[in-house]
Amino acid sequence: MSKFWRFRNLSEEEAELLLYGEIASEQPWWEGGDLVTPKQFYEDLKALGPKSNITVRINSAGGDVFAAQAIYTQLKTNAAKVTVIVDGLAASAASIVAMAGDIVKMPANAMMMIHNPTIGLLGYYTAEEMEKFAEQLEAVKESIINAYMSKTGLDRKTLSKMMDKETWMTGEEAVEKGFADEVLFQNVQMSIRGSLLIVNSISHDLSRFKSRPPVPEIKNGVVPKDVSRETAPEDETWEAPNLEDFTDKSWDELSDDEKRRIAGHYAWAPKMPPDRFSDLKLPHHRPSDGAVVWAGVANAAARLPQTDIPDEDLEEVQDHLGSHYRQFGRTPPWERDEEKSNAWRKEEQELKLEIKTVDELREHFPELVAQLEAAAREEGIKAERQRIQAIDEISRTLAPELVKKAKYEQPMTAEQLALEALKAEAAKGRQYLEDLRKDNEESGALSIKGQPYRAESNVANIAQTIAEYANKRRRMG
Repeated sequence: MSKFWRFRNLSEEEAELLLYGEIASEQPWWEGGDLVTPKQFYEDLKALGPKSNITVRINSAGGDVFAAQAIYTQLKTNAAKVTVIVDGLAASAASIVAMAGDIVKMPANAMMMIHNPTIGLLGYYTAEEMEKFAEQLEAVKESIINAYMSKTGLDRKTLSKMMDKETWMTGEEAVEKGFADEVLFQNVQMSIRGSLLIVNSISHDLSRFKSRPPVPEIKNGVVPKDVSRETAPEDETWEAPNLEDFTDKSWDELSDDEKRRIAGHYAWAPKMPPDRFSDLKLPHHRPSDGAVVWAGVANAAARLPQTDIPDEDLEEVQDHLGSHYRQFGRTPPWERDEEKSNAWRKEEQELKLEIKTVDELREHFPELVAQLEAAAREEGIKAERQRIQAIDEISRTLAPELVKKAKYEQPMTAEQLALEALKAEAAKGRQYLEDLRKDNEESGALSIKGQPYRAESNVANIAQTIAEYANKRRRMG
């Protein structure tokens, strides 16, 4: 059975779980769908062995609450540090699994949804039976609230109201309410077609939900205006600043202008003013007076490929850091790479047009020519060794002078030598017949006449023998 989830054993210490698709407690016998079951999950988790870190990536509209609670418990009680990343959607029961994360990360426009548990019924039931179902649903709701409370710190009443309303949250809203810990700034591709929510190419059926989420708009960040263009001494050391290096206040106590001033020490922020100090990326200005520190600029450029800054903002960030490179008379690494690439393409084009002889090839690519020549020599030695060996294998039946000629004087293959030997033997045969003819001519043997065969004499002898035999038989009778 194929599944919408998969464990990946990344190393002795690291593992990753992809949880994509509907969560179910059992695999229905009437369908071959792709479902996540707690039993299979437990078996795969156990097979990983002890791990220090497990990353759980979720893109699911939920499913069976009991299966989700079982998976939540297994992750929560695992000794590993669990990091949950919502790759697009963690709705309904999938949000319960997300609460197992020691750290939960969501892109800004990813979605999380919480609501009251529901039950699907088929058949006929009494009022008393329906009351029991309602009691069961209330008990399930309480268990879900416990998981949410453990993660968010929100009180039971607040969470209950959020579930009653069927609350949809973006990544930023989930962080604000405590359901997530960190906003990732890469964007999620999301669209709605009827009852289907398509998130990062995965379709989710929303028909069982009361509401539809608003599709979050893709938000790009901003490159803050430099707090200063003054430069520090080029040999000044660098250490990434903390909030305490800028102010004695907490971030929430700062005014918008103060937040903008601090953001000016960095190369990127998700918005202005930033909501959190931790949102700021790639510092490179001295905290005390805002002077540009060369080591900070170089460090920011080196770390840029590892950040989660959206692709749409990378060019602007590169331009910003590149301007500081030029302040110090340097060329940013991405421009050097581009220059090298352009130079290589130009040189390659020129070489295609100009290289017409081996000498020109040797001049431009001496190492390549040396490698080709060495390979050719090695191949030649090997071929010559095989040629001599093949000749030796057939030399016992051949004339020594012919073998010597084939090996050294007029080099040829064993096949060519065999053909030459046949030709030599044929020539010897023709010479023998010619010598025999000459001998016969010189001896006069060709002039001797033979006696003709006389058939009538032979017939008379046979008749005489038969007559004698007949006479003998009569005397005996």
